[in-house]
Amino acid sequence: MKKYLMWSFERGSRPYDAICFVILAFIFLTPSWVFNDRPEFMKIDKNEPVRRSVDDNGNTVYTVQINMPAFTPASEAEKAAKEKKVKAANGGDDYRLRIEHAQVVTPLEIVKFRDLKVIASMQPCHVLTDMKWAEARLGEKRAAHSYAWNEFLKRGVTLAFGTDYPVEPLTPFRGLYAASTRKSEDGKQEYFPDQKITMDQAIAAYTTGSAFAEFDEKQKGQIVPGMFADFAVLDRDITAASPQQLLQTKVLRTVVGGKTVYEAK
Repeated sequence: MKKYLMWSFERGSRPYDAICFVILAFIFLTPSWVFNDRPEFMKIDKNEPVRRSVDDNGNTVYTVQINMPAFTPASEAEKAAKEKKVKAANGGDDYRLRIEHAQVVTPLEIVKFRDLKVIASMQPCHVLTDMKWAEARLGEKRAAHSYAWNEFLKRGVTLAFGTDYPVEPLTPFRGLYAASTRKSEDGKQEYFPDQKITMDQAIAAYTTGSAFAEFDEKQKGQIVPGMFADFAVLDRDITAASPQQLLQTKVLRTVVGGKTVYEAK
């Protein structure tokens, strides 16, 4: 039964209460910052100011312009916080910086994620639509390191997954399918399969990884005594289902805080 009860849900606005540093960016971190098929399209002003606000509670929000490199403001944020002796949300000095949509990176940048302890936050379902054009836009060399989930994990980088709803459908099963297969939903197209990860690794990124990113790993992300009773009962064991069966998964019951808030008819 345990395998069926493995989904941890966001509790209202709680995910935003404990965030210490959030880097909001649609990141194309490659050195050239250009589209392979339209090199004239992106001309980035590297001097574009980055807005920063830091309060004494360790709550810092960075807003980084789309396609700007994010590691500089990330390192500056950590330096500024330490100089002000600002504590992280859990009282420590691990600020758990993260980069949203960290989907197009180089191997060197993945090393920077590890060295700076930056969390790679991504939405695997994006690859289902992006694979139709990503290689043409990025070029084969860069595309090989896009949506690099396996590469991140091998380097010891924490992954935090989400659905990106309402941009993408709310169902997490498309994301689990994408992360574990790297194939289109009809199974006819495959996108750099070396970067796929196991189902257990994908589930961990959606649950324990995301809980860690928001300093809530002691309350969320696992179904154990003493933690929030947030889970869903599914109609199949997703760790044993075939890829196509996974896409057909239905939720039978949803429990939040120990109370049933949805039950399939």
